[in-house]
Amino acid sequence: MTDRGSGAAFLGVTTMSEPATSEPRTGERDRLTDTDAADRKDVLDRKDTPDRKDAADRTDDSGRVSRRRVLGGAATAGLGAVAGCLGRMDDEDGETTVRMASRWANDSIDPMSGHTQLQNLEVFETLVAIDYDAELVGRLATDWSTSGRTWTFELREDVTFHDGEPFDAEAMATSLRRTFGASDAAKTAGTSLTTLPVESVDVEGEYTVSITTTDPYAPLAAHLTRRYAAAMSPESIGEDGQIEDAVGTGPFRFEDWDGGEGTTTVSAYGDYHGDQAAVDRVEYVYMSDAQTRELSVRNGELDIAIQLPPEAVDRVEDAEAAGIETYQPPRLRFFAFNVEAEPTDDLAVRKAFNYGYDTAAINDSVLEGLDVPAVGPWSDQVPWSHGDLEGYDHDPDRAVEILEGAGWELDGDVRYRDGDPLALTLWTYTTRAAQPVICEAVQQQLGEIGFDVEVRATEYGAMDDARLNGEANVTLENWSMYGRPPDPDRLTVFFHSESDMAVGYENDRVDELLDEGRRTVDPDARKAMYDEVQEIVMEEVPLGYLTYPTSIVGLNDALAGWQPHPTDYEWGFDDVTKGT
Repeated sequence: MTDRGSGAAFLGVTTMSEPATSEPRTGERDRLTDTDAADRKDVLDRKDTPDRKDAADRTDDSGRVSRRRVLGGAATAGLGAVAGCLGRMDDEDGETTVRMASRWANDSIDPMSGHTQLQNLEVFETLVAIDYDAELVGRLATDWSTSGRTWTFELREDVTFHDGEPFDAEAMATSLRRTFGASDAAKTAGTSLTTLPVESVDVEGEYTVSITTTDPYAPLAAHLTRRYAAAMSPESIGEDGQIEDAVGTGPFRFEDWDGGEGTTTVSAYGDYHGDQAAVDRVEYVYMSDAQTRELSVRNGELDIAIQLPPEAVDRVEDAEAAGIETYQPPRLRFFAFNVEAEPTDDLAVRKAFNYGYDTAAINDSVLEGLDVPAVGPWSDQVPWSHGDLEGYDHDPDRAVEILEGAGWELDGDVRYRDGDPLALTLWTYTTRAAQPVICEAVQQQLGEIGFDVEVRATEYGAMDDARLNGEANVTLENWSMYGRPPDPDRLTVFFHSESDMAVGYENDRVDELLDEGRRTVDPDARKAMYDEVQEIVMEEVPLGYLTYPTSIVGLNDALAGWQPHPTDYEWGFDDVTKGT
């Protein structure tokens, strides 16, 4: 159903239900805007629609599917299983159900509100999608182009909404006008798409819609992959602009939910415009506790358990009928500095902080060696990565030299300057189990060079409040850096003066480059701009880069055909089969 791609994306994937041969997911909320282009080619005229292939065609002679991806091309396929065992595992009603869980509650049926999971569950679709090579492809659009400020999209003519209503330009325009803030619902939701410079959405023909921006805006197509821009049946939108039912166009239709704190059920849509899903039903279960997810996949209560902790790998692999799959999405585990509050307003302190922690030791001791040490905001698997950045390797001697050069002298175990201690607060959140443990390791490592670090671990909202009100000097975060949207404009969220990730950080040149990057269509010119941004922020240290995280998924051995999306765009149930 979704084009899985015949070549490598920008991630490494290893099936670990057998011994691993190699190792190498939005942020907690959306901010500002982000953009396009996975391979530096101009995606503005990309016209291909997904060719959805059956993963069963990509198994090796043993029946086990290769799950490794490397840059430059490799076979891609679903999780391996013995071919002779494949088939359909029937429920009591004779239908096949896949049951999955993650730490994210499906707290809304409106794609513009809360943290709805219905795009990931393939209920909602957008004009443009992200394929398994992390490139933009048409989903509800067959073709698109731009000329200055106006983008024109040609739509599929074979699509119906789940309520039987036809999908056409009028329906798409209704959804998009709601998306871009022409409704009270959009303004109330306050999504990042309401800030885009969209001037109008117009119907140009029965199956042609146009979007006009106030200025040229290169990231627009990439933003249209996001759930906020999903097509919704006009009949599902009330007079007040609120969603009364979740009615989309995807391969699965919404059945029911319990308000987000338990199970959401979707079922295969028989009149889908593409290939039919291979399973009848998916039950998505909200499980905030990682240990509960682990135990549930080990004992067979779950088929897919998303975001397991590193220490779960061996235990799940030892289970009788479960395995582990790891992959590296374009995420970043990083420290965000408050550059206004003392002492992190001092560049010397921020640089010494970065030289003072030992990424390799943290990765080995806390993360089971699964993460990849980070140098910049993107790994070199993302084509917008600088590629030649010199990062901050662990060098405590260099950290001490910098601190002493800035007047921070050791007095006992702590450094002081002008009578003030080198004391700071490092906050993180507890829903990612490794984060507090990492902070404790950093606390110890920085303590060895004279920092006095207080660690606070809370729920995310409390940490975010502390970051914004200046109570936190540093926060340890874990965010998607590409795919929401798939464009280098993602850096705007982290480094523009209008953002608030690194509180107080301002650089006029960085703002100029980020603003110009949004207006520039030429990919080579954009690449040079974003390279310069990466160079400037490497020197000024509004963020400290720790690791590129590895995602860990527990899988029922009876599943075949499931593979993670490289940007976590959707959960890919359409090729899944379930055996005995």
